[in-house]
Amino acid sequence: MGTGNSDGSVEIFYLLSPIVTAQDATALTFNSGASNMPVATATPAPSPSPSPTPTPSPSPGVALGLAPGQLSIARSTVPLAPFTGSSTGGSETTRSPALPIELNGVSLSVNGAAAGLYFVGNAEKQINFVMPVTAAPGLGTVAVNILNAGANTDTALRGFVQIVTAQPDIFSSTGDALGNAIAVNVTNPNLRLPPPFNVTSTDASGATVPTVVELSLTGIRLTLKSEFTITVGTTTIAADQIVLKQSNLEMPGFDILNFTLPASLAGAGEVPVIVSFTRGGVTTVSRPADTAAKIRIN
Repeated sequence: MGTGNSDGSVEIFYLLSPIVTAQDATALTFNSGASNMPVATATPAPSPSPSPTPTPSPSPGVALGLAPGQLSIARSTVPLAPFTGSSTGGSETTRSPALPIELNGVSLSVNGAAAGLYFVGNAEKQINFVMPVTAAPGLGTVAVNILNAGANTDTALRGFVQIVTAQPDIFSSTGDALGNAIAVNVTNPNLRLPPPFNVTSTDASGATVPTVVELSLTGIRLTLKSEFTITVGTTTIAADQIVLKQSNLEMPGFDILNFTLPASLAGAGEVPVIVSFTRGGVTTVSRPADTAAKIRIN
């Protein structure tokens, strides 16, 4: 699938070829990696259909799928690692691959492309990974290989997940529903301030301007800022108030949206934040208001 480089330079590819000794039919389930939002189940069409067809039926609070470059979670009812292991970090500018593609004998691929791994858990029955950035929209085939060197076995589990262009998911202080949104005041980039936020702040030149909030999220890597709407409480932050959208190349799977606070939000108090993305008539949304992370506005 390549690594997404746009300069046409020479690339070296890693090839993982596990020797599978056992197949495990236990199901895999998926969640988004910022707030643990469940992902709609994707299943193949019944035979004799010639190829798998996704049939997700998401409801509010359920993600349609996972997006290229998104921090993601795979779970099962059986251990997904012989031993628990974590990566010490990642970087797209200083490391190739950006994250380890094998931890404690465990690897995960999507449509044959190895995913970068942050965590594999034995007792947790969980893998935290980054969806390959070149994964094409549609039904993705996920393969998990668990090498247990002590037992001389390699067990394979397989499942399906829907891949979408974008699936916003906001980081929360709980790592799950509700909690505080991971956000800071970056009006003066040299003085990053935590909540609560005022609707105006002092910028680097000393002028008083509308406050710029940096919101941490995942699932928006291959997008344009004009394709987003942010809702703070009941106030819509239009696309032209989004001043920056970018991915953090030193933390694979992490993205940011910077937006200005309108004066009408003064005194709003603690309010939920929702991010929606629309392209080609398809809209994906972060957690709904009843489970969304919140920010506090003075």
